Amino acid sequence: MEPVPGMIGTIRELCDREGMLMIADETITGFRFGPGGAQKHLGFTPDLTILGKAIGGGVPFAALAGRKFAMEKIIAGAVVHAGPVTLEVELLRRSDGEFELEDKQSHLASMCGDRFDMGPCAVVRHGGLTILLTSGSTPPFDLGQWRSQGIEPEALSVLAVKAAVAHRRAYDPIAARMLWVETPGPCTGHLRSLPYRKIQRPIFPLDG
Repeated sequence: MEPVPGMIGTIRELCDREGMLMIADETITGFRFGPGGAQKHLGFTPDLTILGKAIGGGVPFAALAGRKFAMEKIIAGAVVHAGPVTLEVELLRRSDGEFELEDKQSHLASMCGDRFDMGPCAVVRHGGLTILLTSGSTPPFDLGQWRSQGIEPEALSVLAVKAAVAHRRAYDPIAARMLWVETPGPCTGHLRSLPYRKIQRPIFPLDG
């Protein structure tokens, strides 16, 4: 779908006038219009460009490219962003990421069956931290995820996962203690923090 005539030029002008970065998401369009992507085809120059899909040639891969002034600030850590964390790590092992679920009755099993594919994985070490990197989004609902990568979860002093509730079926039996971290975002497990307006009090679980 071609943009409305003049729209991209107006966006470029607004970004320049207001001191904002113009970002082109070419995850789909990059290289499909040719080596210059949609931006060359449409005749504009963004400050940052996001590339994926075709750039990997079938391999899960993505890239962030851009003008020198913008990239230098990102590389130097001068801007706060939710992008990748830059770490120097030691590679411990790699795998195809497929594993058999240990709990065949879990919520994850109901979604995917007896096996799950995390995509190509790597286990790396940074300082005293062992980190499991997966290519695909993997709900942390089964300890087989760790054991398939040569990590015994019971042997770890601290184990961090990103989850709300469903992980507890797997982790409660091995955990001496659990700590929840309140993170920014549209969803929260801390129900008392939400600005309710039209509920009758008292009500469970807010007042129970």
